Amino acid sequence: KLVGHRQWDSSTKPFKSDFEIVKTIAEEHDIKYVFAVDYVRRATSASQEFHSDDGLSSLDDLKGFYAERNMFPLLVTLPVFNDALTCYLISDLLVDECHFTPLGTEILANEIYTYIIENKMIENLNSTQTQEPISV
Repeated sequence: KLVGHRQWDSSTKPFKSDFEIVKTIAEEHDIKYVFAVDYVRRATSASQEFHSDDGLSSLDDLKGFYAERNMFPLLVTLPVFNDALTCYLISDLLVDECHFTPLGTEILANEIYTYIIENKMIENLNSTQTQEPISV
């Protein structure tokens, strides 16, 4: 089962991600780069841990989960959010089970920026522009 805003029973309804729609639109409009970002959330309302889709926590399992659903290329952010828990409370990063605070959004934005730079998704960068994410 895929867990998100509602329980998803894949045995009765096949999973089709919104990412398939995004990829189709990108292709139709000659958009060169798109990528998926994993969904992180609080494990339970009282939990001080992050979980990803279907409660998976290993990087290989997460990549496999998304690859099976044709959601790639993929940026997995679960490890960076779990690492952030060494410095912050989960309430510093999430306002509820799945919506980020400004700090959580900043961490996510830095990860996306780094992924874009490392995967050379921005062409012809001006050499005077910074390529370092902002510090959190």
